[in-house]
Amino acid sequence: MFLGLGTVLILGFWSLLRGQIGIVAIVIAAIDIFITVLYPRTGKSILSLPLSKGIWQIFRQVARWSKSDRILAYCGSINLVTIAVVWISLFIFGFALVNWHDERKSNPS
Repeated sequence: MFLGLGTVLILGFWSLLRGQIGIVAIVIAAIDIFITVLYPRTGKSILSLPLSKGIWQIFRQVARWSKSDRILAYCGSINLVTIAVVWISLFIFGFALVNWHDERKSNPS
């Protein structure tokens, strides 16, 4: 199959870019875990703090609408699970992008 020069350049650029995006995702997740777990009182975080504040705002708004504050009791648990899922997803996404197999490089025909 013949690919034009533009297509080859775009595909080559994408293969470089996806590895870099994967490394960035892994580093962001690792730094956020490090800061959140080892230095929790600094009040600084890349992902965890903004995510937690967003979830808290959603729960507060739902509590206002429902005129009951019982739902706020579930916010902490959902926060922990959501942060863990985001960290795990970033690692999976990052490593998948870094290890994405390129058929054109392994099967030149």
